[in-house]
Order: sequence, then structure tokens, then C-alpha cells
Amino acid sequence: MAIFEREPVLSRNSKSYIKFGWVRCIRDEEPLDTEESIRRYVRCQIFCMLGSTLFTDKSTAYAHAMYLPLLRNFEQIHTYSWGTACLAHLYRALYCASRYDTKEMDDPLNLLFVWTWERMPCISPVSRHILSPAEIPVAMRWSHSDRSTTWLEKTVVTFRHDIDYMQEVNIYGSNES
Repeated sequence: MAIFEREPVLSRNSKSYIKFGWVRCIRDEEPLDTEESIRRYVRCQIFCMLGSTLFTDKSTAYAHAMYLPLLRNFEQIHTYSWGTACLAHLYRALYCASRYDTKEMDDPLNLLFVWTWERMPCISPVSRHILSPAEIPVAMRWSHSDRSTTWLEKTVVTFRHDIDYMQEVNIYGSNES
């Protein structure tokens, strides 16, 4: 209630998940005519980003309510170590995915893909010379690029070969020896 100024729509299965559609509705209805209205809009946006990009799970329609207390004190939000928390979340997801009985991985794969494509161009779906210069956020350069289908023809053997013989690449474009 303190974050959205109204009772959130929760998941029927679990009372600790809040529906993204509801949060986006609240965000889009904000008049943005007062400082508090702007803060509420930003809180909604950050909550959606936390649940859909940084700390994702198998649910694509809900975000965990555990992030709400982090948004309560608006002046403190910028001081949190979001990158560290995101990395810890990714490590936990990789740990869970590495278990012998795991069939699939959920969680922040989009961040893992972007990190991998930036640092290992031999396995990226877009040739590095086609990409636009890195911008903020860096992932944007991968979202609207023309994709080549040549990487679809690669096998595990060719990926392993490419990884074994790749050279260190500066993420800003030039090869280093």
C-alpha cells in the first residue's frame, strides 16, 4: 500500500507475487503532476524492471513482493548495490541449473546472453561488425540488430573449437593480443 497507494493484485497461487499488468496500469495512470506522483511512477517502473529483467524467474506475469520494501525509501534506491545483487541472483540460478535433476533454467538468461555475446563474439547471433556502438544500456545494441542465421548451423564441436581458439576481445570493439 505504501508503494502504490492501493491494494496490489496478487497471484491466485501465491500471495507473495504481484501482477505486472496491474503495476503497469498504476504506472500508466499516474498524472505526473506532483513529485509524489512522479516517485510512484518511478517506483512502478523500477519494480517492473526488477521482476522482469534483473531478478527474473519462470513467471512472466508476476514479480515477487519481496522487492517492495527496497522501493519504500525513494532517496535510498540509488545507493543499493543492484549489480551485486543481480550477479548473486545469476550465480544462484546457474547453481540451480547445474544440478543433475534440472531440466531447464529460468532466471536472468537475458543478462547472461548479453554478457556472453559481448565477451565471446564467436557464439553471438550477430556479427560484431554489424552492431551499433555500445550505448547505455549495452543490451540495446543486441535487441534491434539484424541477425545472421549462420550461427544456427554451428554444432557443439564448432562452438567448442571457436571458444578454445578465441582471442581476448575488448568489449568496445578492438582485438587485443
